[in-house]
Amino acid sequence: MKSKYLKIIILIITSILLIFIFFIINQSKNKLKLNTKRKIQQTLILDKSIKLDKRLSVMKLYENHLFFVSWTKDNQGKIFRFNLSDNKFEKEINFNKINEKLLIETYFIENDSIIYYNQLNNSMVFSDFDAKKIKEVIYPKRFSRLMKFGDNVLFSGWDKNYNIFFENYSVKSKKIQPNKFEDNYFLKYENSGISLDGFYYRNDNHVIMLPYAINRVYTFDKNLKYNGKIDLIYGELDFKFRKSEKEDLFIDPSNLNPNIAGYIDDNDKLYILTDHSTKWDKSNKCFIDIYNLNTKKYEKSLKIDDYNNSKPRFIAIDNSNNKLYVLFDENLNSYKL
Repeated sequence: MKSKYLKIIILIITSILLIFIFFIINQSKNKLKLNTKRKIQQTLILDKSIKLDKRLSVMKLYENHLFFVSWTKDNQGKIFRFNLSDNKFEKEINFNKINEKLLIETYFIENDSIIYYNQLNNSMVFSDFDAKKIKEVIYPKRFSRLMKFGDNVLFSGWDKNYNIFFENYSVKSKKIQPNKFEDNYFLKYENSGISLDGFYYRNDNHVIMLPYAINRVYTFDKNLKYNGKIDLIYGELDFKFRKSEKEDLFIDPSNLNPNIAGYIDDNDKLYILTDHSTKWDKSNKCFIDIYNLNTKKYEKSLKIDDYNNSKPRFIAIDNSNNKLYVLFDENLNSYKL
């Protein structure tokens, strides 16, 4: 009888050890490993914190205002404008008057116009700050991201086999041309359209596409033609996929997506908000890595800690005031640079 209990105890202990080893192995696979030592310039010093009454996302800076969207049920389809002069929110820009059930994920501001992606009808919508629609461009194929620069628009997404594509569209001529370039990651990563998916950022000189989950940035010129890549300072990551109930493919949420957000300042510096946490170590593991877009080289980093039990989510840099704005779950913080 004792021998039987002993065997059961040994079996339980062995199972626990095997589970522990499995998690350790998977942790090391997903953990970010630097291939270049970080040059930590400073830990950011908080200047001001503003408590928010709603959960906001996708922060952008434009003419002394911060803009946000919200993905909460009651606030979808709205853009919120925050005046940095008096630290107050102004009137909501409500696009639901035009499109019901609108979810704004991709948007940008140019020449006092707001351009956003309407996923309901696969279009790019131009509106003013009063939510009045100026015009709408229906794109003939499904896309996931867009970036506009002057009269040119860069559309990207994936085909029916989940392969990535980049296409240029002229607002004037309405012509579509493939933005062809090759990269070994297109073949290295399965389902490249999803694997390499990310957000676009721009200033007056540069456009970049920052994927969420890989250690590479794609750069484009003013005509939105591909002009090179930047390898980030961490190594390659492995990740897996899942299927939704509708059989749509997506990246498994358990994977580490280190590139949270980016920003290009007036000095052609690319700031990448990077999360180096794992499931085993979640606190105070975020950095802002800074790259020079003209040299395509890493320069230095800033250390940014969590705030109010929340990780930083979006960033914006105001060179005129030497300030960094950081959006958290419930707070909008400013830091002196």
